[in-house]
Amino acid sequence: MPRAVNSNLQRRFWWQISIALALALLASLLNASSSPLCLYVSSYNQGETWSDGVERGLRDALGHRCEIASFYMDTHRYRQIEEMQQAGLAAYELARDLQPDVIITSDDNAAKYLILPYLVDTSTPVVFAGINWTVREYGLPASNVTGMVEVAPLKSMLSNTLNTVSHSLEERTFTQYKMRDEARILFLSSNTLSERKMLFRLNSLASRSFGSNVDSILVDDFKNWLAGFKVAQRYDLVIIGNNTGIRDWDDNVAELHVRSHTKTLSVTFNTWMMRYSVLGFTRVAEEQGEWAGLSAVALLDGLSVSDIPVVTNRRVETWVNPKLLSNSGLQLNPRLINSARKYY
Repeated sequence: MPRAVNSNLQRRFWWQISIALALALLASLLNASSSPLCLYVSSYNQGETWSDGVERGLRDALGHRCEIASFYMDTHRYRQIEEMQQAGLAAYELARDLQPDVIITSDDNAAKYLILPYLVDTSTPVVFAGINWTVREYGLPASNVTGMVEVAPLKSMLSNTLNTVSHSLEERTFTQYKMRDEARILFLSSNTLSERKMLFRLNSLASRSFGSNVDSILVDDFKNWLAGFKVAQRYDLVIIGNNTGIRDWDDNVAELHVRSHTKTLSVTFNTWMMRYSVLGFTRVAEEQGEWAGLSAVALLDGLSVSDIPVVTNRRVETWVNPKLLSNSGLQLNPRLINSARKYY
């Protein structure tokens, strides 16, 4: 009986081919150019909305200041610890062979599986983008590493939405549960490292500042997300997290499902999830990439890593989905609705 090839070995073979192709391409570019080399390592794969936005901002900021080699760790589709470790090792081997002037990374898994084991306190400058909330678990800050920490606008999001929910709690007659002083909140998202960190922050903030707890449904596949969204309608507020990493996701089926079942207020901090949410208080992916790119240019121009402090993102966009709001029958603050960007 034929034996299946180990998926890790297949994955390792693919990374070796990718590195060989990248080296061949870079060799031809560098032979024709005296420009410095920037290596960009993404935690995920091309085609994901957030990481594509980060890379777009990065490339715009770098312009023609350096040649850019890219490596995609693809850790949302290959989520076993051994696979992610192999992805980090493959990225390191590429960096070792290319000897870039600056390494730029995006999101948590590149920090966990590349920066922490291989790059901390080395001679190569590293700029990260999109590490969620804290960097200490990745051995940072370090002498050769700086970056932009990604934080979601949770406080403004909860302040605005819970204010709406509190009025609803006063006016509604509940058939499923008794009147309460605090709102019931559910976080529905993918079961990934970034979203687990987000849940921890949500719970801390909701408890400390608003006297509420946050329940969660973190899923690996689309079927469970659909079921989770139905369960979410029993709550007063649904926070829609990320769909990245959810197997078999179908945009059109999800949108129809949400339109048919939305009965309670939903809010997201991801622009691409506005298709499934009434409100959004969202981060801007391009901000992360732009900052990382400008920092990399400053390093290429001779600035020291120690002169570029770690910062957090600041830009926030407010959104409303008018069609979903209309279908839901929810009544929201007119001032908030009028000032928000419209998602159609």
